[in-house]
Amino acid sequence: MFPFKCTIGAYCKPGMNTGVVTFNTNTSTPAPCKRGMVCFEGSKDSGGVGPCPAGFFCPRPNITGIPCPPRHYCPDRGNTYPIKCPKGTFNFHFGAKNCTLCTLGRICPIEGLNMPLQCPAGFACNKEGLILPETLCRAGSICTGGVMTGT
Repeated sequence: MFPFKCTIGAYCKPGMNTGVVTFNTNTSTPAPCKRGMVCFEGSKDSGGVGPCPAGFFCPRPNITGIPCPPRHYCPDRGNTYPIKCPKGTFNFHFGAKNCTLCTLGRICPIEGLNMPLQCPAGFACNKEGLILPETLCRAGSICTGGVMTGT
């Protein structure tokens, strides 16, 4: 007989419990939990206590998940990896469930932006969520970088 511990990130099949257990013909070694699930020490099935919470991702079974990093978001429960913010959005927070639309006077031309970029000179960025500037500066106006309206 060999002692096995039902550890964090594993579940214990019937006949096993938390702490040190004994391997014999009626039990088996602890098995890993499913990806995207949270398994506390001594979890009794492969789903642990349930899916990784929104704002976190669980690439491997662990206690509470890893906070979603900046430039990414973790929208639903059970994330196994973070998702890059799409074009037109940005995120500079840890643990985000969604990304922020690019703000007025700014553009977000690439995926995974930490902060939006300033609207280029000669244009007005007068909508949220812009990937590229759409509005030319009005004739007779001066539009330096970061302009929100064409007037």
